[in-house]
Amino acid sequence: MSTSARRLDWPSLDQLWALATVTLLALRVQLTPIAPNDLWWHLATGRLIWLTGSVPTVDRFSYTQYGEPYFNQPWLAQLIMFGGYQAGGTALLELLQAVLIGVSFAMMYTMCRREGVGPRASTIATLAGALIAMGNWQIRPQTYALLPCISTLAILLEWRRTGRGPLWVLPLLMLVWVNLHGTFTLLLVLCGLVWLGAVWERVWHQRGRTWRECCTLAAWSAAALLATLANPHGIGIWGYVAGLLGNQSVSQLVTEWASPFNDLHSANTWLFFGLLACFLALAAWRWRRLTLADGLLVLPFLLLALQSVRNILWFGIVATPLTARLLAAPAPTSRRSTEIVLLNRLIAGLLLGLLVATLPWWKEQLGLPPALGLLLSAETPVAATEHLRALPQRPARLFHDMGFGSYLIWAAPEQRVFVDPRIELYPYQQWIDYIELGQGKAVDTLTRRYGFDGWLLDPQAQAGLVAALEQDDRWQRMFTTDEAVYFGPRLRAAQAP
Repeated sequence: MSTSARRLDWPSLDQLWALATVTLLALRVQLTPIAPNDLWWHLATGRLIWLTGSVPTVDRFSYTQYGEPYFNQPWLAQLIMFGGYQAGGTALLELLQAVLIGVSFAMMYTMCRREGVGPRASTIATLAGALIAMGNWQIRPQTYALLPCISTLAILLEWRRTGRGPLWVLPLLMLVWVNLHGTFTLLLVLCGLVWLGAVWERVWHQRGRTWRECCTLAAWSAAALLATLANPHGIGIWGYVAGLLGNQSVSQLVTEWASPFNDLHSANTWLFFGLLACFLALAAWRWRRLTLADGLLVLPFLLLALQSVRNILWFGIVATPLTARLLAAPAPTSRRSTEIVLLNRLIAGLLLGLLVATLPWWKEQLGLPPALGLLLSAETPVAATEHLRALPQRPARLFHDMGFGSYLIWAAPEQRVFVDPRIELYPYQQWIDYIELGQGKAVDTLTRRYGFDGWLLDPQAQAGLVAALEQDDRWQRMFTTDEAVYFGPRLRAAQAP
């Protein structure tokens, strides 16, 4: 078919499946308000890097750990985020996030198609893999690692299938990934598992990749390992990864680092278990389509997902091409399919129209529910921070919600914080104190310990503390906004002489 004929037939039904897949995922990003927890402190760190020309090595934002050593690994992601914000604010950041997710899963869809799978099965598999990952799609360095992860998997599966593929790209991906997010180690894990599967097939079945091809993969994997040293901390990056995995505050207190079995109240957890059950049933039904190399690749990531909610994202990526292959229908008969190009174009136009209508610059004018239509989530303390900065006497040792701390670091950099989402920075006992205070426990003892002179609280998450302060005549409610309440020292009337 000539190029002009293909243009006249655009989009075909196969192309429409691909467009629908990418559009639905990008819409999911555009219709998700930006949560306060992670974005803002990363933006503030990017600003600091830009202004100082160096990656910070000590804490600059809190009064409890000020000057203490801090390992800031995702500096490149933070600079990208700050650059995007400077160019177009949070609206542009959300659009860039939608593009990132769209491109990443378009690549995933293409990967499924190259496995010899039809468009419907590729769409179902890609959407299933994306569904269990959506809980980790907030704007933060972890999502910036999606593209290098999927790119790595695509290269390795092409090599496993054909013996060819741009393995030389792996060290280049590592040069970027090692400065984006701590999951750069997954590139080496993927290389090792694919190599191990190829060696197994060569030794036991005398098929698959040749020894020469296996040596080539090993050499480029070694080059990727050396590329991990190309970061501001050199070999110290590996100590950071080991320290983070062994950090008590992270492993015991952060929900997303806990096992999904410990988070059974979450809808995302039940979605994961439901899709996992479907995947296992499908694998049992069509087990003849599986190889040992498939098992060696997917099972370690399944164990990681069962160990930590945070790892479900990566399991979904690795399992998607295998799921597509299991879903693939038998070879089609010679039956001719009928397509209505005009209808395809109407559907494509509708999908693209939805993307344009929900762009972050004007989606708040659409009258959507807040959970869909807001650019910043309702929990972001924008108004509360403005009220705080307008106080005639600002608190020096403020206690606040953890997510509020992230926004304060960005919007009120002169206001040092008690804690923020850099969980590994703060001692385990300080987090225990934070949790107890939020419940309204040991208020007097902990106030003396830390010297609090102001309280910026989430009235829902910290209702126990709000109630305790309401009953304490040393504190008074000084302002209330939709997302926060602030208590300051009660003003005493001067006594008559």
